[in-house]
Amino acid sequence: MATIDNIRNEFKNLTTLKEIKEFLIDRAERHSYYYHYTSIDALKSMLQSKTLRLSHITKLNDLTEGFNHNNDLKNLYVGSFSFSSHESVALWSIYNSSLNKAIRIKFTKASILKTIKNTVCCHDPETREKYKIKNIKLVDITYFNDKTNSIRWNRSLLTTNKCSNLKHICEDGDFTGAIKNIAWEYETEVRILVELDITSTNPPQKIDIDVMPLWKSAKILCGPCLPKEDFIKKMNSFYKNHPDTITLDFEKHNTVDNSFLLNKLVLRTKCKHCCKKKICNILKKHK
Repeated sequence: MATIDNIRNEFKNLTTLKEIKEFLIDRAERHSYYYHYTSIDALKSMLQSKTLRLSHITKLNDLTEGFNHNNDLKNLYVGSFSFSSHESVALWSIYNSSLNKAIRIKFTKASILKTIKNTVCCHDPETREKYKIKNIKLVDITYFNDKTNSIRWNRSLLTTNKCSNLKHICEDGDFTGAIKNIAWEYETEVRILVELDITSTNPPQKIDIDVMPLWKSAKILCGPCLPKEDFIKKMNSFYKNHPDTITLDFEKHNTVDNSFLLNKLVLRTKCKHCCKKKICNILKKHK
């Protein structure tokens, strides 16, 4: 079995853009787990709808995406995960407006691959219109540094010394949805990319795909300000009022766990709770 050091060496010795793209697709299917940072409210929505929402690639947070390959982007949608098992304070903060509602969902490789294999259609969450999927795949993200004409994947650097046409990677339509600016490297992102089989000039801004297989083995990590007892209490109340939703089995061993940062993270920015009260109920500290 290849070690992570061997895999990193393989990446930094790639010599063509084709080899890079093949590497990113191959590695995307080999991670042991896929992590999705989100909120309790978003989790409830997913459990009720039994779907995962993907965004049109032009609506993502890296504004450099969506402008280089306009002809290739019209029908492309993205679902984002991280393949790093280490907690990320940045991801906790970016994808949660309130850390007392922050969670990270851990999905297994088997459930992700089953979802990819079985998904053939999707729908617009607003209009409920159905669409046929032309192509669906997993791909790891590589991060481009335009100042040095280099890319990085999982802390491994590939330069033009090995791959001479690397500086043209952002112009290559084959990398649409698979490359981001180096500033986003901390995300260690892996994506579900969905291409719709439509010719519409006004495609939906978001789509929903069925993700029932994901939940059978999913596990929850509660965020830095959310004790798992509070999370379970909130979810049990939700299940009581929504009996037809997907139910997570809290009786299973290690289904829910606390963040390593629980009660260890000091927030410098006032949250909505601090603004309303003299004492923050989340951190139990005076302002």
